[in-house]
Amino acid sequence: RSEKAETLFEKDFEYKIYSTFLIVGRRINQFNEIKLVSEFRYIETPEKYIPEINGSKDRIDNNFSLGVNYVFDSRDLKQHPRSGFLASIYYSHFGFEIDDIDYNLFRLDFREYVRIFNELTFKWRLDYRHTFGKKVPLYDYSFLGVGDYIRGHRGDDQEGNNFILTSFEFNHPIVEEWNISLDIPFLPKRLTSARIGIHANLFFDTGLAYNNGETWKLSDFQSGWGIGITILALPFNALRI
Repeated sequence: RSEKAETLFEKDFEYKIYSTFLIVGRRINQFNEIKLVSEFRYIETPEKYIPEINGSKDRIDNNFSLGVNYVFDSRDLKQHPRSGFLASIYYSHFGFEIDDIDYNLFRLDFREYVRIFNELTFKWRLDYRHTFGKKVPLYDYSFLGVGDYIRGHRGDDQEGNNFILTSFEFNHPIVEEWNISLDIPFLPKRLTSARIGIHANLFFDTGLAYNNGETWKLSDFQSGWGIGITILALPFNALRI
């Protein structure tokens, strides 16, 4: 994912990664949940060691991390919310100076869904990712364009210690509710019945990846806007076009 790593390595390459993790969580009440997250990753760079690409002083990183994640979620429907809040705060520490690896990750994801008038709803989102510490290896940088992306700029890669991603979206139903049921032999009715909804969306995204200590201005942000259709097949999932 990192163009900087490819430049330093002088050609395209792939990490070899093995990982295992353990999550222990507690749902405090209907809306609040907290989790402890531990993970171990074996990350191998092929052929040679390059300081910025790896976190340790070798081409193989044995990277252990321990983190905590708090989530507040009052959304009315996770597949396609129309009211409520989602707030996720995550912090993790990596390495604990084992093999000289020692850095941190903080991430904040906040979303609000509001009914404006009749069936017209509005959503806004702020997603912020921040890495900091002794030396952040390029594989744990913050990337826009792959995984997290600005609609209209998918594949336009940005990377740095941090990214800011914001989104604003209006939604209005075209078909509010349409119940269908198929008669398929040997399958229970609950697996062949669904509530179909079709919704129109108007959205605007903007975002930026940047390094610690780097100054930026609004003109540095990439932005995109567009329209879309969301097809709900409840209780299963949603298809977005």
